[in-house]
Amino acid sequence: LEKAYFGAVDLSGSSLTANWSGANLNHSILDMADFSNANMETVDLVNVSLVGADMSNANMRAADLSGADLTRANLVNANLENAIMHRVTFCETIMPNGQVNNAGC
Repeated sequence: LEKAYFGAVDLSGSSLTANWSGANLNHSILDMADFSNANMETVDLVNVSLVGADMSNANMRAADLSGADLTRANLVNANLENAIMHRVTFCETIMPNGQVNNAGC
């Protein structure tokens, strides 16, 4: 799935633990998807819905999450180094350090 283009798809509830490095998932619905332990380095997740998604332990280094909805998402131990996070919605979001972010509720 590396560098694949899946823009505007609905993969809600799917198990997506894979190498997504460089993939484009812009404008997709990924609610309740399981990205735990996935390699999501430099993935484009612009304007995606990740409500309730599990991204624990995912490598999201330099991913673009601009406009993403991370309501109730689990980011515990995710690598967000250099991630682009403009206009991201956080509500009941578990951040990499285990803290809950309710900034967008």
